[in-house]
Amino acid sequence: MGSTWATLGILAAGMTMVIGGILVLRLHAFLALIFGALLVAALTPQAAVEEYAIERDGFRVVSIEKYHALETKEGEAIEAGFTQGKLLAKLGPKQSTAKGREVVLVIQPEMKEGIRLRVTDIVLGKLGKDSTRRDTLAVLSPDPSDLSTVLEIQKEIEKDEQEKKEYIAITPSALSGARSLGKATIGQRVASGFGRTCANIGILIAMASIIGKCLLDSGAADRIVRTALGWTGEKGAPFAFLLSGFLLGIPVFFDTVFYLMIPLGKALQMQTKRNYLLYVLTIVAGATMAHSLVPPTPGPLLVAEQLGIDVGVMILAGCVVGVFTAGFGFIYATFANRVWELPLRESPDFSLEDLEAVSKRDISELPSFWLSLMPIVLPVILICGDTILNPLLPSGSWISRLISTLGD
Repeated sequence: MGSTWATLGILAAGMTMVIGGILVLRLHAFLALIFGALLVAALTPQAAVEEYAIERDGFRVVSIEKYHALETKEGEAIEAGFTQGKLLAKLGPKQSTAKGREVVLVIQPEMKEGIRLRVTDIVLGKLGKDSTRRDTLAVLSPDPSDLSTVLEIQKEIEKDEQEKKEYIAITPSALSGARSLGKATIGQRVASGFGRTCANIGILIAMASIIGKCLLDSGAADRIVRTALGWTGEKGAPFAFLLSGFLLGIPVFFDTVFYLMIPLGKALQMQTKRNYLLYVLTIVAGATMAHSLVPPTPGPLLVAEQLGIDVGVMILAGCVVGVFTAGFGFIYATFANRVWELPLRESPDFSLEDLEAVSKRDISELPSFWLSLMPIVLPVILICGDTILNPLLPSGSWISRLISTLGD
């Protein structure tokens, strides 16, 4: 419990630095994030850094008893006595290993090094009799001299005690890297984490930013909003703003979507003379839900990377959850619009004359609706297509490799 509170305290300090730096010190968001990262790195003890790196790169040793049946990758059943005198380590969704690889057992919570074993096979484990889920497991075999130690470890793993010891299998090189990371300076920790994050999700974020900029400069984003308004009419304008905000919030940052769409909301209020608060809140509800739930925006993309979730699955799940949360935002916006009134005011960025010009811009100057949608829809189709179709296709086939390449 103490370590949990310490972690929450470090997290709170970092968030305070970021938020305070932006709101109080008026720092650029990137600088505030760097200062927050430096503070978190300074407060995080060496042991916690080592533990994180070991858990990230290692495989957790699991109980053999929890698996109803074991089978080879080809689907052939494995006899019950196969694992006698051996250990099983569960591989994460994005982890892999190979036969013959040497691993070291690390004992938690002390993080002490234990015996060395060798990966002798890769099998699939079925969690329950009626379950369709299968975990990928590495079979770890000891030297004959360490057999008694393995039997003791098996007994320890089978215990139901909350405070029992746990074991992680990790390669010697990865363990050395974890120890080195714990001894690194504050600057080295931040640089290492920043570089790893950029390597994992940086290209996706950069490409999404380019797509968003193209949508804005070409008038495609304006066309999407206007077409949605044309379909729904004045009465359905709030729904059109909600839908447009959600669509544009997938490749474009929220603040950019807001600044793009708010002039249209203001222009519509000038025509209708009502419902300005409803327009603003529906823009916010649609854009924020997509920005916080659907990759390739940085937040959900980072969550997917940290939890080992496939990006295609994250997009599909984010869209499903986003429909419900944005729908609740629409309901609240309707209620708030009946209770409060938000007057239309001139702002430094847009005068009333500018708003009128935006509302009267000739739609013939804009690209077609379907062409405007392509930069948003095509990446989603390619990424989700990889997630949906690849499990159904023969492994290693040319069509499977093609879909994986396009999805990446």
